[in-house]
Amino acid sequence: MEKFDVPYIEAEWNGKRGKEFERAYNKVLMAGKADTNTAREAAYNMTKGNGVVFGKYLSQMKLKQ
Repeated sequence: MEKFDVPYIEAEWNGKRGKEFERAYNKVLMAGKADTNTAREAAYNMTKGNGVVFGKYLSQMKLKQ
């Protein structure tokens, strides 16, 4: 965050991460091919390195400055 001159606010980051995880989790469940444990694992894998959370956090923090 320092490199982008953006403060790190843990509550904001966790909120963004939680929303993305929930979106991915619901997407997996709606596909109907996974139980809850498998859906959690799949949702985690869908969100862990794709940069969506970082991008949304960065854009929100830039707006707040």
